[in-house]
Amino acid sequence: MIRDTSLEAFEQNRDKLGADEQRVFEILLDYGPNHDRRLLEILNQKEMQKPRRSRRKWEINQVTGRRNGLLVKGYIRDLGKFKGSWNGQKRKYHFWSVNGDTRPPVGWQPVPKAARKTPPGYLRRSEISPSQAGRVLAGQRGKEAAKKPMQLTLF
Repeated sequence: MIRDTSLEAFEQNRDKLGADEQRVFEILLDYGPNHDRRLLEILNQKEMQKPRRSRRKWEINQVTGRRNGLLVKGYIRDLGKFKGSWNGQKRKYHFWSVNGDTRPPVGWQPVPKAARKTPPGYLRRSEISPSQAGRVLAGQRGKEAAKKPMQLTLF
């Protein structure tokens, strides 16, 4: 499932990763593709197994920061958005996977990329000439100036 080359690269560069980045990477390696909320849940469950004095409470911003560090360094990749059920509610999350891991997210369906919708009244560059754009812009500026009340300044 996971390529040996990604494991070898991780072992060679382990000293370059922080302790928190190593934990996040190992979870993605062991549990497969996951989203940030699931990573947070696993990290907090692992902390509960430690003695009370050495426990730590992970927050979502700590998880996303470590995950982004791994992404920038090229250890993990973005699989895209997936939809499914999380804590009894329908959700859409980005999933992350270790490079070389071909396992799909279990119980989640990929979300197709939606075509970009043009807002109403918006004109694309190819649909309007520069002179028309200037007239529209000048008309808008005139309307804005007409809306503002005049203010008198006394010295």
